[in-house]
Amino acid sequence: KELNALYLAHPALYANDYDRNGFFWNDCNEEGRVLYAFERQGNAERILTVLNLSDRPADAFAVPVTNASGLQILLDSDDPQWGGTGTYDPARCPSVSNGTATLSSAAFSAQMYLVRD
Repeated sequence: KELNALYLAHPALYANDYDRNGFFWNDCNEEGRVLYAFERQGNAERILTVLNLSDRPADAFAVPVTNASGLQILLDSDDPQWGGTGTYDPARCPSVSNGTATLSSAAFSAQMYLVRD
């Protein structure tokens, strides 16, 4: 129910599904660390998704995020309500400086952030 509400509340998750401008890889070059980041864009909204598909946490993972003043967490799979480890901290918000967000991610987790312009 909550995931459906999140989907409906954020047009970037469904707008431009068949438009090449609706999807953008932020970082797909961390194959060795199994870390990936991409953006969905639509209706003047941007959502950054970060996937840590490794069995190790990723600390201080730098992700390019152009024209962003900050990020707001929308979903963290490490939250206990989603079966996470409990190290989820809703107050933790990554900083963005000079077009780069510095993120931390638990092992086998995903995060979604609303990108603030």
